[in-house]
Amino acid sequence: MGRKNHRIGNAGWKDQFYINPEEFGVTNSKKQIEIEPTPVERKDNKKQAFVDSIKVDTIPTAKKKVTNAGEYPENAVIISMGLPKSGRTNLLTNLFKQKEIYSFIKTEREDYIKNVQQAILEKSDEKVVIDAPFLDMKFRKAIYRATKEAEKTVFIMNYKVTYQECLKKIQKMNNPNAVRINENNLVKAYLKFKEVQDGLEDELAKYEMINNEYESQVVDIINIHNEVSTGEKENSVEVDENYK
Repeated sequence: MGRKNHRIGNAGWKDQFYINPEEFGVTNSKKQIEIEPTPVERKDNKKQAFVDSIKVDTIPTAKKKVTNAGEYPENAVIISMGLPKSGRTNLLTNLFKQKEIYSFIKTEREDYIKNVQQAILEKSDEKVVIDAPFLDMKFRKAIYRATKEAEKTVFIMNYKVTYQECLKKIQKMNNPNAVRINENNLVKAYLKFKEVQDGLEDELAKYEMINNEYESQVVDIINIHNEVSTGEKENSVEVDENYK
């Protein structure tokens, strides 16, 4: 810092302090000094940087939501989860083509799984609908492996039909062509179902089954009514509010 006398008009001499940049090694102060942006400028710069980072050729789309059979992709793998006698078979028969449904009727477990896996791998343009209680994790893991290998999307129809409704049905005479079940078997199935029914989305994520195109791959069936009207059976289905 220096001190110098300046003559200002006819007012006489006046002392004035000044800074000599050269004393501090600055030869051109205008080029060396950076002006900090204001808060408004920082906000605008941040916004512009975000805009610049977005690809202009990418248009975000809403995730798909599956609420009925017609919205499943043609090569979907559909697992039915639920208690025996939950009305699963009747509903699937009304929603899907017969050739798309693979029922677990009078079939050895291992043979059934092999047949379903083969269908998943070979039928590239046809749905594979698995008509079985599917409460066994071993069953589902086998299906997940085949689905992943075939590069398809798996969906779960989760039948949250109550134990009491299923019990009423098994107390009646069993269909001779169906898998027989007694009350003890129903209790065992119910305990298994209770363990997994609310964690199916997490299970799909664990086994890398999530397809980000879809909002959810689990549809909860919460009520099924079978009514006889003029000799014809009608199915009325309610799904969870999150999937309507």
